[in-house]
Amino acid sequence: MRIFDEDNNRTIRKATLLLTEREARELLDGLRSLLEKPSLHVHVNDEQYEHEITAALYDEHNIENFHDRIKQVIKEDI
Repeated sequence: MRIFDEDNNRTIRKATLLLTEREARELLDGLRSLLEKPSLHVHVNDEQYEHEITAALYDEHNIENFHDRIKQVIKEDI
């Protein structure tokens, strides 16, 4: 698991998600979709599109599909 703070271009060790029921269902649906027919990632936004969660599946077989900074995050956790 990697948690990347895009605003500050750094990884973090812990995150707390505070979700509405709608957002939780959207995240759950997105995660199910990733597992059933893997795509690179899914997005979950709040109703105002001010906050966003991006979730992606990665392994040694698809790491090259990510841009360079995300590859570095996955490999080095920095």
